[in-house]
Amino acid sequence: MFAYHSVRLQFACFSKGAVERFNRTVGKFISEAAMKKPGSVAEYNELLRIWIDGYYHANAHSALGGVSPQTAFGADARPLRFVPAEQLRDAFLHTETRKVDKTGCVSFYGNLYEAGLAYIGKRVEVRFDPSWTDEIEVVGEGSGPFAAKKLVIGANCGAARGLPEHMKPDPPDTSRMLDALKGKRLPAHVFPEAATEFKAYWEGGGENV
Repeated sequence: MFAYHSVRLQFACFSKGAVERFNRTVGKFISEAAMKKPGSVAEYNELLRIWIDGYYHANAHSALGGVSPQTAFGADARPLRFVPAEQLRDAFLHTETRKVDKTGCVSFYGNLYEAGLAYIGKRVEVRFDPSWTDEIEVVGEGSGPFAAKKLVIGANCGAARGLPEHMKPDPPDTSRMLDALKGKRLPAHVFPEAATEFKAYWEGGGENV
């Protein structure tokens, strides 16, 4: 039934009556495909492509003035208009609203995504593809969508890393502080020559020695 639902999506822009008419037409294919007993989705999709090209596009259609879709398409000289890939991608994204926490992150499906410090305490719109949530789009007030990656907290988070060798300081050869103190203290230990020798007084008969 996957292929059937995917085809129905292509006609979502038509009126309700046209969609119901198309569903009845596809119902004929389902009855025919059931008799083929397809064993996989790929086989089912291949049968659907055969049916669309060989039956749906080739048979006359009352809404097209009695001609087949294939004939009407070939007679239309207007150039084809294609939806831009970016617009088509955005049309199928899911959206939800989240509040950015005090760390600037958005909690989403059990994971944290970095929205930025500028959005702390604000509500933002989250756009995402349910089949791939490693990255989401965040739309804040007054700003366009930007990608927010999943915050991964590893085992080494918070562990201090050593500096590389070329950034490590060279070990000192001496203490500049102690060298300076020693330079100031040396003169105090140098005794000046004695101006008077007691021996000379004694030998010379000095008094009151």
